[in-house]
Amino acid sequence: MKQAQDFRDEHEALYLFVDSLDEQELYQPTQYQRWTTEDIILHLHHLNLAVECSLEGESLFQEKYALPMLRCMEQGMSMLEAQKQSMPSPRGRALIDIWREEGLRIANKCAQLPMKTRLSWFGPPMSIRSAMTARQMETWAHGQAIYDRCGVHREEHERLQNIARFGVLTIPFAFQNRGETPPPHRIYVSLRSPKGELWEWNSPDSPDVVEGSAVDFCRLVTQTRHLQDTQLAVKGDFAKRWGQIAQCFAGPPIDPPVPGTRFCQES
Repeated sequence: MKQAQDFRDEHEALYLFVDSLDEQELYQPTQYQRWTTEDIILHLHHLNLAVECSLEGESLFQEKYALPMLRCMEQGMSMLEAQKQSMPSPRGRALIDIWREEGLRIANKCAQLPMKTRLSWFGPPMSIRSAMTARQMETWAHGQAIYDRCGVHREEHERLQNIARFGVLTIPFAFQNRGETPPPHRIYVSLRSPKGELWEWNSPDSPDVVEGSAVDFCRLVTQTRHLQDTQLAVKGDFAKRWGQIAQCFAGPPIDPPVPGTRFCQES
């Protein structure tokens, strides 16, 4: 399955970068909620563990991951605090190593299953294909904060198309999640891939249009940049509103970062 391989490649690319950092850099805060690089890796590791639990069946997913997390969050803990409390993990280099191993393990397991296999999750069940795209999306998005903190512009790849597609498919969700009426028509999205290929979704005759680079689009929908910090062109009332509330990940509505607060911290 292509999506499993794409997640594996995204996971391995981030691992190689994080593994090259000095130990002290793992504990430096990023621009994302002041999480450290270690916090981000812990978060990614726990969600990979959640996928593996789900692969073993709904009862194991609920018993070993979902319910312990829910109990912690009912006590007022944040997601990160709940992850640290519900399933303690090693720290530092040991965490980096087990995160890598777990990510490769679930990628290999998912690659051998039919794409339409359903996995239990926090909301409705999702397909293996969607699960792998979601893992790639989270890895890429959270990785952005690490690259930004280190002042590094990472090399982007065509596998970003999975995340861009996720972003397009979740346009109605971004409105519905806030109790707003989604556009009565589909927004035309035209993007340039990292290699310069044209990626298009929906009809160019739409009155609402989003155009620009796939990297900027993916940064917008994963909320690693505000619209004003991209070079995306948005035309039409619905497209302009969507640009302010874009969100491709599940959960309650979350506001995008304040303009100018997420950027590559070049020295």
